[in-house]
Amino acid sequence: MLVSKLVTRSNSLRVQVMYMSTFKKVGVVGVGLLGHGIAQTAAEAGYKVALCDTNEKAIEKGVDMIHQSLKKVAERNIKKGSMDAAAGDKFVKDTLARIETKTTDLNALAKSGCDLIIEAIIENVEIKNNFYKTMGKECPPETILASNTSSLSITELAKASGRPSKVVGLHFF
Repeated sequence: MLVSKLVTRSNSLRVQVMYMSTFKKVGVVGVGLLGHGIAQTAAEAGYKVALCDTNEKAIEKGVDMIHQSLKKVAERNIKKGSMDAAAGDKFVKDTLARIETKTTDLNALAKSGCDLIIEAIIENVEIKNNFYKTMGKECPPETILASNTSSLSITELAKASGRPSKVVGLHFF
């Protein structure tokens, strides 16, 4: 079961995700504008994270965005007095350490032990259908596939996977 609640953090709306299951590892495909935030949220919540994008440069940029964001979170907490500098450094280091897998290979991601894989790729139905077709074949049967789409039919994406009961919509903003 997946439960999410909205929380505010420094005047911006963020989604805090709590997984009430045995999930241990979350994969994020597409580490750009939304994907890096999804990966950061999962890592902050204590989950191991696997990242996948089309090229190494995109992954490096995504990890850098996560690193910069984590430093800002730590700085705010230090300013508020809820942690000291050492705790802030540990928070950043420990959260980044949970990002265990970085790959450009969807098949490698599918085999990396993710319980949940969230795609945050381009809003193109053909590209997404190909993604779901590949992941539906390559992932273990218990892996849940989630789309961050805001405009495409989850039902159609689920059909492309060949295992529609394991596909959900999970929109982050």
